Amino acid sequence: MYSPDRPGADPKAAERTAKALKKFVKSVKNAVFVSDYIYSEGGEYSEYTEEYMKALALCDKALAKACDAVAEISGALITMHKGELPL
Repeated sequence: MYSPDRPGADPKAAERTAKALKKFVKSVKNAVFVSDYIYSEGGEYSEYTEEYMKALALCDKALAKACDAVAEISGALITMHKGELPL
């Protein structure tokens, strides 16, 4: 997303990453993705951090759409947002 060769973020990095992740999902039988839920912290962040959060959200949404199951796990509490976990 950030390169030492140029200032600021690459505006296409999130889209390329989301595309690569969706391609990966289609190529495997099972995968587990872990993402931090940084969107609800509600603080004031730098422009770079805001760009990163938007990029992460784009990737999270692309993965949620591509995957069969989407779960939010906090401690022992599991909240299913899509599908079922293969337990």
